[in-house]
Amino acid sequence: MGREAINKQTGLTNRQERFARLYVRNGGNASKAYKDAEYSANTSVSKNACRLLKKSVIAEYIKAYEREYALEQDSSVEGILEKLKYLWTQTTEAREWHNALKVVELEGKYHKMWSDKVVIETEVPAIVKEEDVPELMQTAKRMGKILAMGSNKA
Repeated sequence: MGREAINKQTGLTNRQERFARLYVRNGGNASKAYKDAEYSANTSVSKNACRLLKKSVIAEYIKAYEREYALEQDSSVEGILEKLKYLWTQTTEAREWHNALKVVELEGKYHKMWSDKVVIETEVPAIVKEEDVPELMQTAKRMGKILAMGSNKA
């Protein structure tokens, strides 16, 4: 049986990557991650899982993936802004300018630098003369609106 191919970006085999991701996702249970990554369970699972964790390339990958995974899980405002910062870094390093521009657009919208619509909130006092009330009631009925008014008269 041949050796597993190594991912040039991470320096890990597919199974090592799977182990590291499972380790982070399951909360740090190395033995479970080892089994779930489909390593052989014939030998000492905990001992071999521990060996994998001690490899510097795997430890570095776990550290980077923990940050990525934490960002995936956080849906608070701060978490989303942190995701945008992370995506900005990733897209500019990869020279993916279209995606970087989208990140800037979303952050700008959050900070209300621009928006797709204009929202104007104001209060306008309405002064109605008592003699105009019957005509307003008829107009409201014609428009099909339900108008609930209480009478202040005794």
